[in-house]
Amino acid sequence: MVALPADHRLAAREELDAADLIGERFVVYPAAHGSSVREMTFTVCHSAGFTPVIAREAPDPYSLLALVGAGVGVAVVVASTTDITVTGVRYVPLRNSPVLPIALAWRCDNPAPAVRRVVDVLRAHVN
Repeated sequence: MVALPADHRLAAREELDAADLIGERFVVYPAAHGSSVREMTFTVCHSAGFTPVIAREAPDPYSLLALVGAGVGVAVVVASTTDITVTGVRYVPLRNSPVLPIALAWRCDNPAPAVRRVVDVLRAHVN
């Protein structure tokens, strides 16, 4: 997905191609965080033949979306980010976007009921 300021020229589109983002300023997570989403942003941009111009870095999704809503730039985000409602932000799907793998690790001898429940829910819903 791409998070855009609600009044952005691309915000009314139903879908975007990576090439539509050429010339945009981006809000990304800091490199020091080791964010897969940051790396995905660069991958998406490079696949369209350009390097993103970084306007600002944000430490967390809420700050990132606040900067997008303030018009600082656009951001490539994971689809689950759309669960976060921020005034002035519109989410638009990115056509042919790559899938970001997710992994979960836990100690199998951990007796905590919450851990067991999370594992059970994930096993029931993830292929």
